[in-house]
Amino acid sequence: MPVKVRRYGRVVIDPEIQAGIPVIEGTRLTVCAVLAHLAEGLTVESVINDFPYLDRADVIDAIRFGAVLSDQRNPRVLGIWDFESE
Repeated sequence: MPVKVRRYGRVVIDPEIQAGIPVIEGTRLTVCAVLAHLAEGLTVESVINDFPYLDRADVIDAIRFGAVLSDQRNPRVLGIWDFESE
C-alpha cells in the first residue's frame, strides 16, 4: 500500500518525514517550529532570515495551517484553503 501524503498548500504531512509531523514541503522544518518563531515575536522576514530556504509563501501557509487546525468547525476558516491529498 502506498504511503498517503497530505498536502495543505506548502505544508506536507508524510509519515516518512518527521514521523508524519507537518513540515514545510521540501524541508524537515516543522510547522510548529515556524509558528513558535512567530509566537516569540519574530516577523515573517525574520523567520525567512533564520531559515533562508523558506519564502514568504511557506510561512504564510504554516500560519494558515495553524489557523485551520485551531478552528476546524468555522466555515470561514475552512474556506481559506481546500485540503487535498495524494
